[in-house]
Amino acid sequence: MQDPSSAGGSKRMTGERGEAFWRGALKGAKLVVAPMVDASELAWRILSRRYGAELCYTPMLHAHVFVKDARYRRENLASCPEDRPLIVQFCANDPDTFVAACKLAAPHCDAVDLNLGCPQAIARKGHYGAFLQDEWDLVGKMIKRASSEVDIPVTAKIRVFEDIGRTVEYARMLEDAGVSLLTVHGRTRNQKGPLTGLASWKHIKAVKEAVKVPVLANGNIQYLDDVWRCIAATGVEGVMSAEGNLHNPALFTGTHPPVWKVALEYLALVDQYPCPPSYARGHLFKLLHHCLCMPENFDIRRRLSKTSTPAEMVGVVEMLKERMEPYHRGDQPWAPEPDSDQARLPFPPWLCQPYVRIPPEQHLKKVQESQKRALERARIQKEQQLAEEGLDKEESDSSKRPMVDEVEGETDLSKKKKKKMVRNPQKSFTSGDQYEKCACKNPKGGRCAYELCRKCCRLKCYTFGLDCPGHRILVKTKREKAAIYYGQQEKLKREKEAQEDVQQQEQQQEEGEQKRRLLGEETDTKWEEQGQDWEENQVLETQEKWEKEQAELQEISEIPVKEEGQEEGQRRIRVPNTVKEGEGHVEPDRHPDKMKNNLPNGYIKEGKCLLGSPVPPQVSNGMHGDPEELSGESYINNQINITT
Repeated sequence: MQDPSSAGGSKRMTGERGEAFWRGALKGAKLVVAPMVDASELAWRILSRRYGAELCYTPMLHAHVFVKDARYRRENLASCPEDRPLIVQFCANDPDTFVAACKLAAPHCDAVDLNLGCPQAIARKGHYGAFLQDEWDLVGKMIKRASSEVDIPVTAKIRVFEDIGRTVEYARMLEDAGVSLLTVHGRTRNQKGPLTGLASWKHIKAVKEAVKVPVLANGNIQYLDDVWRCIAATGVEGVMSAEGNLHNPALFTGTHPPVWKVALEYLALVDQYPCPPSYARGHLFKLLHHCLCMPENFDIRRRLSKTSTPAEMVGVVEMLKERMEPYHRGDQPWAPEPDSDQARLPFPPWLCQPYVRIPPEQHLKKVQESQKRALERARIQKEQQLAEEGLDKEESDSSKRPMVDEVEGETDLSKKKKKKMVRNPQKSFTSGDQYEKCACKNPKGGRCAYELCRKCCRLKCYTFGLDCPGHRILVKTKREKAAIYYGQQEKLKREKEAQEDVQQQEQQQEEGEQKRRLLGEETDTKWEEQGQDWEENQVLETQEKWEKEQAELQEISEIPVKEEGQEEGQRRIRVPNTVKEGEGHVEPDRHPDKMKNNLPNGYIKEGKCLLGSPVPPQVSNGMHGDPEELSGESYINNQINITT
């Protein structure tokens, strides 16, 4: 058994930690906007903060879906720097799932909250919210694990039991499990809808006195004065508002602005921070509720119910503003009917103010009266139908099931229709078929552009490429967008291919220039190498040529030539015709002095021709020293006599 002293020390530590969390991360927030399904989205939170809210919660998020679906996380964790401090609320019934969801949300908020107060039928079916009140072990395990494994504080929001003592024990159990802050809604899980009634501040006060952690109170907050009365009566640290905030976002400022001003400001935030159209439409129905209940504004109500974009909603609000602003400015007198609902309001219907529910007893009485009126309308309608068909009433009654059981006095209306009749007493609910039939015998869509049921409308739209805004079947629009998209993709593809071709050509040109540069360098090197070899070859060829010439001249000098008048021992060699006959000059390049320089070394010495003879020959006339021409067969008269 746990030591009472240790339990008290643990509570003190938990209380100190919770106090530090409330004063630090939450900045001592006293004015809080409650978590509301499909209602406390980012745009509404920003609007509420502009009108005095100090702390906001996200809508209740399903922990299992949050862990599995990345898109669900991204959409519901949307926030901005202005949206702090912020607490993310989860519904869960499994410790592992709850801890995993808390870890994923931790970087995006200041704390996580476990919903233990949702009383709706969906919570009963999903086994979460207020329907975990009797499973203390499971709830305690989820809180304990999350508080020890998650880096940010864990809080909880609960509803009370009818017994105050059991409510206090429940709160202490949650404190021991590790919650850093506790929100107490002073109603039981059976107090909901028309049977809501008043919240019990006595239960809230008892919980606050029993625990050390900070406590927020929820229930009966409709005006700013209610906030201070609740804090004074219960001793809580702060107050949370849900329905009062939905009808007047300026509740925490104590003001009542015109409904169109707040509505247009909210729709501007929706453009900046988008949300589903159903969220925005629901907010407008609550903001404009008192104006839309006026018979002269029923057409605006119907038009608002068909809107699907912020622009359409802005048009509806502007239409209402145009009608009601003359009353607000005082240009027209406001004189409602004395018995009307608008006459019983504390403020004119065009100003933001709370929607006050009637007591449950009065509601039940109203339901009975509505049922009687519905029965009377059904009886009259049936009689008119029988009269038009010309049938006898007795025959009809004997052949058809009666609408009213005379013994028990109950109608044959379904339970669902009875609920609808309670919510809208002015609507007629009869057993007859009120819907027009499509060709396939299904009811026609009330907003269908082609007056067909959804199935036939879808088939028509897909067959002929049409749009039906009423059924939200946008085949034509989607196909046009797809054609534009694929056309853009094809254009981008062609541009990319052209760009690649240009890049490839530039690359090929660059490679060609690089090859030519490399080839030019190799050619220059080759020619340099070949030039050195050529000079050496020329020297060798010149040397061989002169050696050959010398050998030929040697052979020629040894050939004997005999002519008349020639002395024995004289030899004659024939030279080319370089000196013309009868002229006494020699061509410049054949002058004997130059020929001396053209002959090999030792060929001419001191004016004498040495043709292999040891005795220098005497040159008596001009001679040509080309060995090839000396060995020719043609002779001229010019002769060189060589005397040995």
